[in-house]
Order: sequence, then structure tokens, then C-alpha cells
Amino acid sequence: MVLTDREWASVIIVAGAALLIVAIPRLRRFVRGLFADVLKAAFVRKIVVIYSGLLFWSALAVYVGWLLGLWNVGLLKDTSTIVFTLGFPILFRSVSSKSGIEILKHVVRETVGVTALLIFYLNLQSFPLGWEIAFQIVLLVLVVLNAMAALALSTVPSFEDSSGKSCVLVFARAAQVIFSLLMSLVALGAFTWTTVQLVISAGTIQWLDLVQSFLLTLWLPALLIPYFYVVAFYAYAELLLVRVTFRKATPWRARLGFVLGLRFSVSLAARFDGRYNAVSESRTFRDALTFMRSFRSDLRKRDTEEQARLTSLKEFAGVEGTDYTGAQLDRREFDATKGQLNYIAMTQMGRYAGNGNRYWDDLTDVLVDSRRFPLPADHGIHVEITADDQQWRCWRELPSGWHLGVGGAAGKDEVFYQGAVPPTTWPLDVPTEWGGYLDDSVPPDWEHDDSSPVAR
Repeated sequence: MVLTDREWASVIIVAGAALLIVAIPRLRRFVRGLFADVLKAAFVRKIVVIYSGLLFWSALAVYVGWLLGLWNVGLLKDTSTIVFTLGFPILFRSVSSKSGIEILKHVVRETVGVTALLIFYLNLQSFPLGWEIAFQIVLLVLVVLNAMAALALSTVPSFEDSSGKSCVLVFARAAQVIFSLLMSLVALGAFTWTTVQLVISAGTIQWLDLVQSFLLTLWLPALLIPYFYVVAFYAYAELLLVRVTFRKATPWRARLGFVLGLRFSVSLAARFDGRYNAVSESRTFRDALTFMRSFRSDLRKRDTEEQARLTSLKEFAGVEGTDYTGAQLDRREFDATKGQLNYIAMTQMGRYAGNGNRYWDDLTDVLVDSRRFPLPADHGIHVEITADDQQWRCWRELPSGWHLGVGGAAGKDEVFYQGAVPPTTWPLDVPTEWGGYLDDSVPPDWEHDDSSPVAR
């Protein structure tokens, strides 16, 4: 089995890193401590069984490919690479997948996605060994730095500059742009080199072997999908059996009824949350099956309600007017807006109590969480405080042109506003414009439940 210069470069880099770890005591202690717990957890008996199952299933898939004329011994190296660099990572991710479709998407993205196809293309030709080593080292450094910048972007900055913008965020964004650009330039250079070399050596390339190698990257991962699905369902079922806290005296038949009631569906298992824990009261196989039937019925009901909600959002988009409760008909982005405004209200209460009884108006961009509350990047949320820092108001204009707001004053937090224009008054000064200040009344648009029935 002949290694390419690219593969020799990888071996040399790994061997060099291993020698450094062995030669430097402090680095050796760090790596030993870093991997000790990981290795201990990775080789628990159940995990080893799952690893072994993947290898067995891969061997079975290869046997099927051999019977169909799609595999030969010359593809052994490529097969090992696919199993260990693609099969195991997808196996790890599959245990947290929410459905079989999500597992399929993982496989498709890793096999026929743009990145996967680019990597396959670049591996057709490699640089001379010395240049290949330099290329891989540079690329590795850029990938690590880019990942560090992305990690910084995903965390809340610890300090602010005078303009209220996060210094850490600004630096991380700039760093990520620079490293991404450098990675693109490196990839472009490798792509150009590969293309030139393919043109030069076109007459000597074994095109049949190349086609077989490419097809292997498609059919082998596809044949592994059933195993990924089985492992994902097993992981969910085992977790649920622990979380639901069946009594020790619960008959195994009731537990079996619970598992069978999931119908070997990853999506059903992923949606079995705490509201259904009463299944632990089942005493017989039939009781468990009956409960699981009601569980599936409830999910179907929620899905139907969610579809109706989405249909309503689409039908009433741009429609003026209100319903019989006085709530707006056009409810685009109401749910995310109310969630974000409520979150800001919560931070105002905490800041007031822990900051000398004063509200803030300088943390808006930091506290708007687009991952938790899906709003546009240009969210349009405004936060203002009075000159004495004792009252605050916050609002956002929705796609319909309607406005939602929250506010508060010392001793009374989170009062609500709705109107065709932004609020111009303060909760304590004109309390009649702010629902919930003088009494417990809540404006119709705040009273209306815009949340997804699936998530309730």
C-alpha cells in the first residue's frame, strides 16, 4: 500500500507532535492529564460495544459492496479513512440528533457537501513532501485560530469600552474574518495547484480507480446510516429509562411497553420530555402502551396546532386590524420580540438590585440573543432610561409597523406597552399607558400566546 506525499506529510506531522509531547515534561503532563479522563470515558464497556458494532457494520457494508462489484482490496486504505474520519464523528453526533432526517443531513453534508467535495478534489494531487508539510501546518494553525475566534464570538464579553461595544466581540469578529480570508487563500492556492497537476498528468491517471474511490465515499456512508439510527434510538431510550425514574419495583413489562411505545422512532424519543414522566406510574405492559398512545396523540395535536399557527402567520401577514380580543392580526415576530423584551426586563431588574438601584441603557447589543430569540441582525430594539436612572422603557417596531414595549420604575418592574407609535411616556409618569402598572391588566398583544404549541 503506497502512501501519497500528502499522507506522508500527515504521518510526519503527527510523529513530530508525538515526539514533542514525549520530549517536553510539562507538555507530557498536560496531555496525559487532558486525555486520561477522556480515554477512561471512551472505553467504557457500552461505548466499546458501540465502537465494535460500527466496525462490524462497516465490514458488512464493505462485503455487500464487494458482492456488487463496488469494492476491491485496493480501496482498503480509503475505506479505513472513511470509517475513522467520517464514520466515528457522525456516530458521536448521531446520539444527539433529533430525527432520522437530521442524521441523514449529517451524512449528506459530510459526503456530498461543498467542503467534502473540495477535500476529495484536493486529495487527488499533493504538493512535494516539504511543501505539503508546510501546507498542512499552516492550514492547521489557521483552523485552530479561526475556531478560537468563533468560540470568543459565542461567549458573552466580560467588559465594555466607552461606546458600549464589546472590545472582545469586535476583536473576535475581525480575527475571524482575517483567518477565514487566509484559509480561503490557502485553499484557492491548493485548488489551483491540484488543477494544474491534473491537467499535466491527465494521461497517467487511473480514472477507473478514481471513480471507484469517489463512489466509495458515497455508498459506504449511506450504508452506515441504519447503524447510526439504531445507536441514536438506543441512546435516547437508555437516557429516558433513567430520567423517567421508574420505580425499582416497576415490572420489566411496563418498561418494555414504554420503549415499544416510542416505535423505535428517534424523533419521538427526542420529544419525550418531562411533561410525560407520568409514564413511570404504569404497572403493566398495557398501561405503558396506553400512556404512550396518549403521548403520540398529544404530539400530533401539538403539531396540528403548530401548523395552524404557521398558516395563520402567513395568511395575516400585512393584514391590518385586530381579532375579538383586541390583539393584532399580523403577528409576525411577536413571539421572539416578547421573549427578547422580557429577557431585557429581567436583566434590568437584576441590574437595578445589584448596581446601586440604577437601570441601564448601554447593554442592548450585548443582550440581544439572536440564537435564543430569532430576530434580524438589525433588531431595532431601543432601551432608554430617565436622567435619574430610576425609570426605563424598551420597545421594538414589528414588521407590521406595530410597537411592543416593556418598562419599569423603582418598586414596579416589567409593565407592558403596545401601540401604533413608540412609547413617549414613562411608566411612573403616565401609568395609564402602561398595562400592569396600576393593576394586573395586560394589553391584548401581551396577553395573546404567540409561542409554538410544540414548545409549550
